[in-house]
Amino acid sequence: MSLEENKENTRRIFQAMNESDFATLEELMDPNIVNNDPGLPPLPPGLEGFKMLVNLLHAGFPQDGKFVLEDLVAEGDYVAVRWTYSGTHLGEFAGVPATGKFVSVGGSVIQHFVNGKSAEHWALWDVLGMLRQMGAIPASSPA
Repeated sequence: MSLEENKENTRRIFQAMNESDFATLEELMDPNIVNNDPGLPPLPPGLEGFKMLVNLLHAGFPQDGKFVLEDLVAEGDYVAVRWTYSGTHLGEFAGVPATGKFVSVGGSVIQHFVNGKSAEHWALWDVLGMLRQMGAIPASSPA
């Protein structure tokens, strides 16, 4: 696949996450995708675990939760993305009951494409910032 095709597939993956479009995720992701994300609770391996992540996000932010892609850079079979996720916390997420608070956090992911499908990804995002914005932990105060 070309760099542009991998970038377009990455855009489609994020759009599918926003819309809970599992058919598109199945089309664009390897069923055995390796999900490297230290901010997540333990999930089943592969695409089924990734689908659970999408369901967790939609359960916690059911009305307006969405990813916005800020930057995409491709090299070889890899695509790096800087993104923002925002939404109103109206359902349980990360063990935190609904607070009604709007949250917005940044993150990044690197996806590795094999035969046109995302086969592995590495994600880092501001889990602490999200928990603070939801009111689950106090904001830090200056020393």
